[in-house]
Amino acid sequence: MFTSLACIKINLLLKVTGRRKDGYHLLDSLVTFCELGDRLELSLSDHCDELIVEGTFRNEIGEDNIVRRTLKKFREATGWRQPVKIKLEKEIPVGAGLGGGSSDAAATLKLLTQIPETPPLSRAEIFKIALDLGADVPVCLLGQTARMQGIGEKLKTLDPLPKLPILLVNPNLKIETKKVFEAFGGGYSSPINSNQLEGPWSHRQLKNLLKSKPQNDLYEVAASLVPQISEILTRLNTIQGVTSTGMSGSGATCFAIFHPRQKMKINEAMELLRETDWWYRLTYLKP
Repeated sequence: MFTSLACIKINLLLKVTGRRKDGYHLLDSLVTFCELGDRLELSLSDHCDELIVEGTFRNEIGEDNIVRRTLKKFREATGWRQPVKIKLEKEIPVGAGLGGGSSDAAATLKLLTQIPETPPLSRAEIFKIALDLGADVPVCLLGQTARMQGIGEKLKTLDPLPKLPILLVNPNLKIETKKVFEAFGGGYSSPINSNQLEGPWSHRQLKNLLKSKPQNDLYEVAASLVPQISEILTRLNTIQGVTSTGMSGSGATCFAIFHPRQKMKINEAMELLRETDWWYRLTYLKP
């Protein structure tokens, strides 16, 4: 049996820098990951392909899902036909701007390539499969703090971030990435200043970087579709001990990063959130 954690992806910064002739928007984003996510197990089977979905958000996964599409793409690329059994423990909210599906696809690809019997693929071939599956899949396959540009195909690995507490909050509402980009009216941003992304990172450097406005070019559109995003960010910004806040991806999940020595304030924040019907989790940035 092979196992993998499909980590939550966070867009700490997200700039929309233009649009290609084919309609795809060009992005420039500082992406990192959390020590929390979905769990996948893969084993060989004697019968037929089987996907078992468990976990909090198991009912959100339909028959046509990205794990099955990943397996299909892998088979097309390699010609490998051995049946497999995949178990997905779904704990990342769906349609939440946390790259849950993309991270599941990346984890599935990693597991398939670990099986000794599968035909070997080059790194370029694996990343091509990843990009075919979705813009965020390549960076999830990389699984490290990175600068992501273009439509997701241009990746630069950055120094790891400090292991800081991060609180994730979602109003229990989905938001379709496609709808957000369709409603985005332009007003493109300049790329992120490369000097700001040079490590090694400190808590203060990250705090200063995330003060940039806008932190996420998709915020206004996403908040117009899901007004609760603004409510969440307003509440997070009033919590003592929070050093940085923002919205991840196309929403609707927001985040608050704490100073590592603010355990008491983190507990107070968790108590406040228990009064809401929002989904929330405390985790850490993955170093």
